[in-house]
Amino acid sequence: MNLRTTIIRRPVTTKESVMKIRILSFTLTIFLFGMDTSLAASDPATDWIGVRGPNGSGVYPDSKPPTSWDLTTGRNVRWVMPLNGWGQGQPVIADGKVFIMLEPDVNHLFPRLQCLDLITGKVLWEDMLDHLPTAIPDEVERAKVYKMVERQNQATTLGAVFEREYRFIAKTDEERAAVVASWRKRGFIPAHRTDKGGDSNLDEKGLVKMHGNGPLDDQLKMYLPEAEKKTTNPTLLRYGIWEEIYQANCNFACIGKTFGAPVWCDGAIYVATAGGVLAKYDMNGKRQWLTWSFKPGLTGLNGSGHDTCVRSPIIAGDLFIGTAANNLVAIERATGKVRFKDDLKSESIASPVVLTVGKSEILLTAGPKAYLLPGGKPLKVEGWLFSGMQALVKHDERDVVLFCGSGEHCDWPKKGIGDTPPPAAVRYTLDGDTLRGKILWSGVQETSEIETAKGRYTEGMGGNAPWLLYDQGRFYHRNGPILDALTGKITVGKLVRDKSLRPSPDRAVPPTEHLLQLAGGNVYGWDHSIIVVYSCDGKKVASNVFPDPHVTKEQLPIWHGVDSRDDYFSGLGGKKRGMLSYGHQFTFGKDCLVARTLMHLYCFSEGSQSAPQPTTPVK
Repeated sequence: MNLRTTIIRRPVTTKESVMKIRILSFTLTIFLFGMDTSLAASDPATDWIGVRGPNGSGVYPDSKPPTSWDLTTGRNVRWVMPLNGWGQGQPVIADGKVFIMLEPDVNHLFPRLQCLDLITGKVLWEDMLDHLPTAIPDEVERAKVYKMVERQNQATTLGAVFEREYRFIAKTDEERAAVVASWRKRGFIPAHRTDKGGDSNLDEKGLVKMHGNGPLDDQLKMYLPEAEKKTTNPTLLRYGIWEEIYQANCNFACIGKTFGAPVWCDGAIYVATAGGVLAKYDMNGKRQWLTWSFKPGLTGLNGSGHDTCVRSPIIAGDLFIGTAANNLVAIERATGKVRFKDDLKSESIASPVVLTVGKSEILLTAGPKAYLLPGGKPLKVEGWLFSGMQALVKHDERDVVLFCGSGEHCDWPKKGIGDTPPPAAVRYTLDGDTLRGKILWSGVQETSEIETAKGRYTEGMGGNAPWLLYDQGRFYHRNGPILDALTGKITVGKLVRDKSLRPSPDRAVPPTEHLLQLAGGNVYGWDHSIIVVYSCDGKKVASNVFPDPHVTKEQLPIWHGVDSRDDYFSGLGGKKRGMLSYGHQFTFGKDCLVARTLMHLYCFSEGSQSAPQPTTPVK
């Protein structure tokens, strides 16, 4: 705009000069108008890096990572870093650094933000997100809760150890009774979670009463000592700390309190946890502010639940927005003050998105609920009433939102079967105070000869296809095909009924557990212990197997504190699952891929050569 003004106001003396300048001015105006329009179509108002990379798109346009590597030889491996904590959330790369969130464990009462150097993997700084000084102003009351949190963190870990001793090490009833007696002497009360949601304690033999053989029925836990339960229960419930120890299986097997990725924007790092903590840091680790804003009484300091923990925060203009524990909170980035908040009353785990309708920026989140930005005025939503396990704004048409399936987490009552099952593409218009969606397409029709019923939608193709990726008109479906994003028609490949890694000529998209992402002209997916790479046009490029990681001596106290530690290895306990983490999270730098397992971080770059990684698990 300044350039145009300068040209127009430039002094002229001849008709020829005037004509030349007018032509130049008109040409530049057209050029700049076109440039502004294309930028507006491709970029939101604010650039940020968080879950799924730049602006949450899953597309890393400036990245050229390797497509293959070998941990057993160290080829294309820059470094492997054993972490001093566990976690499931996606790493974020910005300004030559890697940022991750770590869960509470036996050594740490609260979640932590950790910063590592991208070149060396060295930990540069970390900070623990202790929100009790904000939540509990009274020092005496706060001291009691600190003591309780410490006891509970310890008991959560010890509960896992108890279950292992009771279920897997002890072989006879006499040995099991001895295990129970030893723990009771230490003040803990072993119990069993029944299939009806209640708890049973000990039978006449001193054994924990067991009911049924299902996976949920085999869970054991321990109550806090009776004396502490009576004196601290009111305080605990007030601040969202569970009275009961949510036993062993809850750590590695569940998602945790910091599944959401950190967010980088304008030289600062922002984080949000399921306990209602939102905070801002500079790149050197100095905390700028911390806000505790979710309502008490829901899952917070301890316990876990898929529907309260996993939404990742985002940036929208001058706002940092987090959703968890069924709460929405919009924070002013500069001050940490709450701009607006709401109770979502929804069990969807979808992270919020910002779409552009006309000249309006609109926040769309679980419920679904919508708010006019930047003030947060609530809008009525019509036309598509399922928030989805994931929503993705089509970045070149920001009034179109792509929704995934997954009935268990997205309020889709028929789990992918019905008249309009997800996935779906929805175009939105704003009519007064109503955000109205028009369904462009919904569901993926079965094309195999086995199911020939006209119009039948394949079971699971909506309900089992939560991870969205869009780029240049293509919708990448983790169950195999590439679709036209505006019609839903399959253009390459076919639907594959399961997402296993068995070779399939029908597959044009890599199988994945939680992410599909695009970098360097290739699509990456991570399924259990293998990262698979396909080209953008649907051809398989490479498969990269993760061997069993090596747990260090320093990691053992944390590793021993989780019942599902066997899942970290492919063969322990006879499970042979090869699941290195529930999250299977990875991200990209300009020349590298950083992958996260439960207790390790890996950096792969073309031409790097590290020492072969030890793969023998510590016993």
